[in-house]
Amino acid sequence: MERKNRWFLACLAALLLLGGCQPSEENTEDPTPQQQEETKGPEQDGTSTEGPVVEEEGDVSENVASVLEVMLTGPNEKLYNPDMVTIVGLGEDMTEEEKQKKEEAEQQAQANWQQAIGSYIAEDRLDGLLAGGLSGFLAQADDQPMAMKSAVLEKRETFETYAYENVAVTYQLGEEEKQARLEFRYRTEDGLITDVTVLS
Repeated sequence: MERKNRWFLACLAALLLLGGCQPSEENTEDPTPQQQEETKGPEQDGTSTEGPVVEEEGDVSENVASVLEVMLTGPNEKLYNPDMVTIVGLGEDMTEEEKQKKEEAEQQAQANWQQAIGSYIAEDRLDGLLAGGLSGFLAQADDQPMAMKSAVLEKRETFETYAYENVAVTYQLGEEEKQARLEFRYRTEDGLITDVTVLS
């Protein structure tokens, strides 16, 4: 009898030990959606700031579309005046009268650009954009009509504080249809444009 009791106790101890090594039923269940949300890291929930969010489809942002419309509609003597252009290499210096005329034309054009697109441009950036050739397309439309036909978003990269948009535009210049690619950089907080680069 004593031997049977020992054997029974040994079996019971073995069962208890084996039972303690088995995973509990609670741990084998799938986590609830709430538990999944609580354990998500920033990389899983899309809020990571470690790299850009890249979009290759979608609409051109409103501010970019508005600036493109102005850039590609001409002739527009208010925004592009041939008097602003200095012809270099003729072997003659500009007269004081020509210098003054050029300066006045530049100041007036700048004021007109501010009125036309100033609400889409970050403060203190318009001068740099104009110096960088913002009015270059209007120079082509000095003696022939120009109009934008389409603007297609090629890629948008959004970072924490700023974003880039690469845009392919098609425009009509006189009888010819032309294409160009531009890159716009703007602030994510308000969409105001800081840089415009002609890519091709």
